[in-house]
Amino acid sequence: MFQFVIWGRGVRGTNLLHSIKSERVIAFIDNRDRDIGSDYEGKPVISFDAYMKEYRDYIVVVSPMNHSEIVEQLEYAGIRHYLLLTDECISFDQFIMMEQEGILPEGTQGGASFEGISLYGLLFYENFKCIIGHDTDLGFLCEDSGQKDLKAALNGQCRMYASLAELPKHIPLVLPLKKNTHIASYPDDIRVITANQLNEQQKFRGRNAIEKFRGIHHGQRCFIVATGPSLTSLDLDRLCQSQEICISMNGIFNIYEKTTWRPSYYAASDGIYIQKSGDEICNYSGYDKFLSDAYAPFWRKPRNSSCHRFHIIMESFGPEGPEFSNDFAVGAFSAFTVTYICLQLAVYMGFQEIYLFGVDFSAHNISGPIHFCDDKVYAHGITRDYIFSHDENLLGYLSAKRYAEANGIQIYNATRGGKLEVFERVDFDSLS
Repeated sequence: MFQFVIWGRGVRGTNLLHSIKSERVIAFIDNRDRDIGSDYEGKPVISFDAYMKEYRDYIVVVSPMNHSEIVEQLEYAGIRHYLLLTDECISFDQFIMMEQEGILPEGTQGGASFEGISLYGLLFYENFKCIIGHDTDLGFLCEDSGQKDLKAALNGQCRMYASLAELPKHIPLVLPLKKNTHIASYPDDIRVITANQLNEQQKFRGRNAIEKFRGIHHGQRCFIVATGPSLTSLDLDRLCQSQEICISMNGIFNIYEKTTWRPSYYAASDGIYIQKSGDEICNYSGYDKFLSDAYAPFWRKPRNSSCHRFHIIMESFGPEGPEFSNDFAVGAFSAFTVTYICLQLAVYMGFQEIYLFGVDFSAHNISGPIHFCDDKVYAHGITRDYIFSHDENLLGYLSAKRYAEANGIQIYNATRGGKLEVFERVDFDSLS
């Protein structure tokens, strides 16, 4: 069995553990002193020094989005047999279906080759052998000399092809990397499947339930009610009185006892928050809730019909910012703030005027509260650094603005005060 060590005991690392066969994971590596020496679901959390002494023959799967320092640490130590989870364009659902349910993607039941060595490809290789009973029509196209250490670590476990000429023509070539810009460069006699196409073929499980919300509010306006310290119950009462359509998020329910207002829709995207608060969120009635698949175990038990699972696309991005989804039913891109998720949801629902409210965007500048209530109560103990990523958030808002301008959608900032200046400011009092 292919086994490995996961670097990072955060949301992505633990989600990976929950999505695959547990015995594949030998240990977690973490640089945080407070976690080293503990264990997570029977897997030891070790230091990098301990990995070098006891586990260095195992491939390392680097799970964090921001992995440059980890890669530098690995390379400096001479460890080049590692895989980046950010290079995969496969949802955690794909791992679950294949690893835990024995379902192969459409078009691959007869076999497949993979461009480069990837985690999904390696797991597919083993699951194909278990499900089909042989590995005749499997392999990896490894023209990249940079993967020689990975090939050596696999030690002949998998079939490797050195060139396109060696590929079997009767099976597809799967491109598992997140960017597939060179598809046209392959000869016509090679059938190419991208990771995005595999996700589409599997029809993400929450998609049908979400499709009914497409364009449901075409041409209307809405308020995205965030949870910054400027938010008050009095302003929510005004939104209630004027019967505004509102999308809210995360710990907004902490203000319910002070107001009769309730959101029309609700969203949560962070895996840790869903792990801690998901059951409570689903128990609220009267509106539809959209929760991401970032914490896979949450969705292993039935949820009520008002609780919808959406796919969060956790891709790393550069100075251009994250992509903005044009189909929320397929997935929503992350900018490390649920407000960005809400903007994509609002656009999917057809709103033409979107007003941000309670988006203070000032936690990086102040030592005071981040939310309208005590932060520990609101965030269930999640730390400030974890829940606020200023630069990534800002790039997300800029991406949303570009998308809106290109598609005739107006986004305004009606927040009382705050530091967000990406969108045109409007006076909240003039809107009701």
